[in-house]
Order: sequence, then structure tokens, then C-alpha cells
Amino acid sequence: MLLEEAAGNTLMKDKRINIRISSRNLTRIQKRAAKECITYQTSKSSTLHKFITGKLKETA
Repeated sequence: MLLEEAAGNTLMKDKRINIRISSRNLTRIQKRAAKECITYQTSKSSTLHKFITGKLKETA
């Protein structure tokens, strides 16, 4: 029960943000998300989550 609650809280999306990015970067995000079979909004959210939790790793 505790794990289910923690998972629910982690996945809860209760705030909206707006950002301005270049068309080029948006297109790249959308293409990458399509390759992973996810929406680009999910991709952006996942990337932000990985960054704030220290799990985002730089690749060459």
C-alpha cells in the first residue's frame, strides 16, 4: 500500500509549465520521442525528472 501511494505521488502531474524553445530543438525532441514510441510531452517530462534526480547521464 505504501509503495502504491509513493508511485502515485511520483507520477502525479498537477502543474503545467510553458517553455519557449527553437523549432529545431522541438523537432528533434519529437523525433526522439517517436523512436521511443512515447509522446514528446512524456519525453520532456521524463528528461526533467532524470535531471532533477541525478539520473541524467551525458553521452558522447
